[in-house]
Amino acid sequence: MSWDDAIDAWKRSLELNGIDSNNHRQEARILNKIEIAYYIKDDLYLSYESFEKALQIQEASLDPCDEDISVTLKNIWIVRVRMKEKMGDLISRGLLMLHVMNSVLVKLPTV
Repeated sequence: MSWDDAIDAWKRSLELNGIDSNNHRQEARILNKIEIAYYIKDDLYLSYESFEKALQIQEASLDPCDEDISVTLKNIWIVRVRMKEKMGDLISRGLLMLHVMNSVLVKLPTV
């Protein structure tokens, strides 16, 4: 089974169970599982989006000190750190490319 298959199965589970007042904790936990799968696949935007949905559900239905909320917040932090690292890598690569391009342009003969 691939991560895509797992994500599809969890999404189907959410659709089948629907949303009712007794199921919020389980719904948020399933969203967290989806998020972890997206994170493993390195799809950070979808991972972050899924965690945000889980957090909204948890904040509306659970006690503010509930352990599930702290786990979701920790996971959001991990995803954001990874996003920042990836952006830093992209910026570093971009700056390196600009440096190389400037070096080449300086060496080109003028007409």
